[in-house]
Amino acid sequence: MKNIYLIILYLALFSCSSDNETTREYIDLKGYWQLGIDTAKIGIQQKWFLSELTDSINLPGTTDLDKKGFINSDTTTMHLGRVFKYEGAAWYRKKVVIPESFRNKHIQLFLERTKSSKIWIDSSLVGGSKILQSPQQFDVSDYLTPGDHYITIRVDNSLNLTPYGNVHIYSDDTQTNWNGIIGKL
Repeated sequence: MKNIYLIILYLALFSCSSDNETTREYIDLKGYWQLGIDTAKIGIQQKWFLSELTDSINLPGTTDLDKKGFINSDTTTMHLGRVFKYEGAAWYRKKVVIPESFRNKHIQLFLERTKSSKIWIDSSLVGGSKILQSPQQFDVSDYLTPGDHYITIRVDNSLNLTPYGNVHIYSDDTQTNWNGIIGKL
């Protein structure tokens, strides 16, 4: 009986060898992105997804960590505090070069953690998501052909976008109402 188990284990290990593995290609999107803070809520109307944005931010990260937004005047010690706060729409834009090896492949934009978002590839609105508790994923296969493209992500952490009011994902009592994209990109 031991021999049967060893053969099964050997076959299982052999079938997982690196020669038979399929590896996924990916483009790491971490690093500097263009940033636009949309306090006047004019970005969609003015098509910021087609324009160079005037500021920059390091992603993954938050506007707080990159000292973007407004100085926080709340000095209470009853909840978490931040030096910089920003609530509203913020635009993140990055030029990407899609390699020839991606031609006719399934391409997915993966945002591990963010708030309500809308995604543009070049001039096309790809979609949006209000998922807060798990990664946001977008099929961008039809938009990212080999060559140069711009990915623009509008993240809006406005409190009125959550259907549940001041939930823990937005609360200064648990994790603050940050704006940005954290985790894997």
